[in-house]
Amino acid sequence: MTFNQFLNWGWDPATTDPRQMRRVRTLVSACLLLILIGIPFVARAIQWDLPIRQAFLGTAVSFGLLALWLLRVQRFTLSVHSLAFGVYLGGLNQYLTVGGLESGAVAWWLIVPLIGGLLMGLRTGLVWIVIALLSSLILFYLETHGHTFPNLTPPEARNAQRVVLVVGEFLAVLILMTAYLTQIETSERSLAQKNASLQQQVARAESAEAAAVEASAAKTRFLANMTHELRTPLNSILGFSRRVSQQLDAQLNERQRDGLQLVVDNGEQMLRLVSDLLELSELEAGKLQLGRSAMNLRETVSLLLPDMQRKAGQFGLDVVADAPLPEVLIHGDLSRLKRALETLLRHAVQYCPQGVIRVSGQISGQAVGEQRWVMRVHCEQLCFNDEQLQRIFDRYDHLHSLSERPDLVSGLAMVLAREFVRRHGGDLQVSPHPQRGTLYQLTLPCG
Repeated sequence: MTFNQFLNWGWDPATTDPRQMRRVRTLVSACLLLILIGIPFVARAIQWDLPIRQAFLGTAVSFGLLALWLLRVQRFTLSVHSLAFGVYLGGLNQYLTVGGLESGAVAWWLIVPLIGGLLMGLRTGLVWIVIALLSSLILFYLETHGHTFPNLTPPEARNAQRVVLVVGEFLAVLILMTAYLTQIETSERSLAQKNASLQQQVARAESAEAAAVEASAAKTRFLANMTHELRTPLNSILGFSRRVSQQLDAQLNERQRDGLQLVVDNGEQMLRLVSDLLELSELEAGKLQLGRSAMNLRETVSLLLPDMQRKAGQFGLDVVADAPLPEVLIHGDLSRLKRALETLLRHAVQYCPQGVIRVSGQISGQAVGEQRWVMRVHCEQLCFNDEQLQRIFDRYDHLHSLSERPDLVSGLAMVLAREFVRRHGGDLQVSPHPQRGTLYQLTLPCG
């Protein structure tokens, strides 16, 4: 058996935490030191017929042996307290039988909290500090009030006794200091390893982020290229279909006319989707450029309403302007703001199950520069839950499954509409109406 195996004292290094294993070895070393120093002193006390010293030192050695037994049966906490109490009794014996305060007993009592603190933690160390301090103060009080603690050691043996005590104190401090420095060294080594591992993880995360950014950029470029390539044949299909519908309208029967109109409608729907994908790719690439021109918002909405009323009528809905919208002239990107207004109306027609869609507007704010043009679209029969409201502006999870109607808007339309409005300093929101149904609200700064 090697020395390390002996100090393991039956604990399995393979299944025991390394830090706990070091504490076990320290505890075994301290117990053996207490026993090896205590036994000769017990023998001397018997030789010199000193009953009080025999009692204290014998009990101290017994607690050292008890600590070893408790450690063998895996009772680490009790073992630490047993050793600490044994050392405490050794210091008490020295105070009582070797001359009181001048005996150096306080040095042993300083070792007691070190044992508790290093092996069990700060709380245990503080408890033993309190015990040792109170004991010192009580004995010092007795000594200063006339009670004497004579040195019971024969004069010829006192020098040898001092040497043994000093050697024991140095060995105890050496054991505890070695344990403390080993813990610090191990902690620093563990911290360095964790820092190195963390740096590697950061490097991998940065590499993954760079790869993801590059992949996203490649996806955006691919999306932009594909949408450009799709728009050309789509425009040709739509143009040809409209020309056939106009030129051959008299020669087509109703079924042929409806089929040709279906081609036109689906082509327009596909073109809107392609246009939205192109806008999204420009937005993600940071290349979205906004034009600046004068725009009459009331006039724009007035031009959109007849077409929305026609589409709504196909589904048994009615679009009604409760009152003329306030007339406001703003400067912005005419085509994109028009698309945002149209998208809002189309979305309401797409999902409102029945009833009336009411359009209204007002100017909010009084001070110049703080006024805002507000358009509201109220659908009394349309109700979205919280999860559906979130999905309206989710570019990856759309609401098309909720509507059985032909798609009047793409899944990206509301996302882009809100982005266009926000780029002009406004906002687009969809929320439950305070009384009933759903409220669409678009705001833009006046001027």
